[in-house]
Amino acid sequence: METFDDGSLWQRDPALPFQSMDDEIIVVDPATRQVHLLNATAARIWTLLGAAQSLPALCAALEEEFDASPAELRDEIETLLREMVGKRLCAVQPAPSGT
Repeated sequence: METFDDGSLWQRDPALPFQSMDDEIIVVDPATRQVHLLNATAARIWTLLGAAQSLPALCAALEEEFDASPAELRDEIETLLREMVGKRLCAVQPAPSGT
């Protein structure tokens, strides 16, 4: 399984319409006509990805909100980011050379 570079930046696709509903978010991909329901954790990450974020920044932002060890939290965030990239909900920009 690939590991993520801490300097890479993640951001949601700004072209995708979404709607918040309580603790969840519904994201629509008009190109594929797919609707994605994000649970509370995924919705929080989606919100943070409104601006480009590094993996360490995401982990730091969520450490106080979720009851998990730093390693568990990072693993969960990486898994979610992989899923989001696979569904074309977000994209990653590799770390600039020299970081």
